[in-house]
Amino acid sequence: MAPKIVILTEPKHSVVLLAMIEHVAPDAVVRFLSDERDLRDWFATEPPSPEQPVRFLAFFTAVVVPPDILAGLGGPAYNFHPGPPAYPGRYPVAMALYDGARRFGATLHVMSPRVDSGPIVSVVEFEVADDADLDWLNTRTHKAGLRLFQHACPALVRSSAPLPTLDRAWSDRRSTRRSVERLCDIPPDIEPDELDRRLRAFAQLAPQPFRMTLHGRRFHLVPDGTDPG
Repeated sequence: MAPKIVILTEPKHSVVLLAMIEHVAPDAVVRFLSDERDLRDWFATEPPSPEQPVRFLAFFTAVVVPPDILAGLGGPAYNFHPGPPAYPGRYPVAMALYDGARRFGATLHVMSPRVDSGPIVSVVEFEVADDADLDWLNTRTHKAGLRLFQHACPALVRSSAPLPTLDRAWSDRRSTRRSVERLCDIPPDIEPDELDRRLRAFAQLAPQPFRMTLHGRRFHLVPDGTDPG
């Protein structure tokens, strides 16, 4: 029976991922999902079964798979996270820029109900350039994620067996949408160095506008060199 692969990802990734899968398993049946509605519709109409097991993957997506769907998959699901284990959670690339991280990468791990906490299967890391910006780091992180996918692809699509995991742990520091929103809230007395860090990390990160509160009034800030829309 042809392997059935279901991948939750943004549409822009689907062509490359499909090419990698078809290279190692030309008869694979591949279904791409892009958002939670797609996910719910697929699970309601084509649920996994012992007769037709599914290898469920998520690749560089912000969509969180609900626990009930994870539990109903009948086997381990795997996520390709756009960051190393030091950066679990939302906006890992921006958080690495904010921290001035010297190394970054991508992580393949078992999915669990708590986001970015499952056992780690593999990690690809690289050095971050001194002048890296969001575009630079996003591009190289995407490349690292594709390297991970290419390496793991044969084991993922030719078998339903669990992948071996590493003795490596996630960081306890987990970024969230709310924590990033707080960093986009600029206090009037911010130090110049701290402002530079926030501009480097978040100025290109839509849809997170910078904000400032003065005398009880809320303002949206547009950094120099950015499009105010």
